[in-house]
Amino acid sequence: MKGIDELAKEYHGLLHYQVFNEEDLDYEWFEMQKPFLEELSKIDHSAITVFDMHQRKHVFASETFSSMFKIPQQVAISSTSIDPFVHPQDRIILMELGIRALRFQFKLSGEALMNYKVINEYRLQIPKGDCIRVIEQHKAFKTDRSGKVWLALSMVDLSPNQSIHQSVLNQVINTQTGETFSWLQEEQDLSKLTKREVEVLSLVGQGLISKEISDLLNISIHTVNTHRQRILEKMNANNTIEAIETAKRFGLS
Repeated sequence: MKGIDELAKEYHGLLHYQVFNEEDLDYEWFEMQKPFLEELSKIDHSAITVFDMHQRKHVFASETFSSMFKIPQQVAISSTSIDPFVHPQDRIILMELGIRALRFQFKLSGEALMNYKVINEYRLQIPKGDCIRVIEQHKAFKTDRSGKVWLALSMVDLSPNQSIHQSVLNQVINTQTGETFSWLQEEQDLSKLTKREVEVLSLVGQGLISKEISDLLNISIHTVNTHRQRILEKMNANNTIEAIETAKRFGLS
């Protein structure tokens, strides 16, 4: 398992992967959005931040961070933001999910990106207070002309589930199609696969039929089909297409 420093290095490396043309970025437009975001945070009783993917830093944090979580606004907008207040075990998982989210968004176009939001539920240690559970929603706020995410919006709310013994929960939602999935659940499902099952799934994802896989791996067609059935069962997939889509999200096909 990777440590937090190694994960942070990988995460920041991915942030530097995207290159923006500053002439395509309308910072005057964003300045006009700040009063709206502040008002939205008060109406929704949420704490809001905006992360600038070009400058690679937070460029907005709502005043509600102080009233809701006793975290000063200037701390929430700093380079570390609320990270130091996240439960140590949850912080590692959230960093892994952040890496997963960046890799996911790099594969999508601007229009498709705007349809997705990532929801994480985790534990937050209130300064000089109790440990609480929060729900954080991540969504693209503004893309550049080429379709890359320029501004990323985060909204943090108190969770109805206040179990401090439960670790991170994750869900990804396509707000246009209603599709939902969890990177954490998918990772657990994939970890159940044997090395041979991963090979078979990868080859199925490449478009090979059972006969071709049988010849390539030097196993019987019956064995290939048995592997395919077990893959569906272990991944809780209704069909091969679902299993392949999950594998693609993890770079296995």
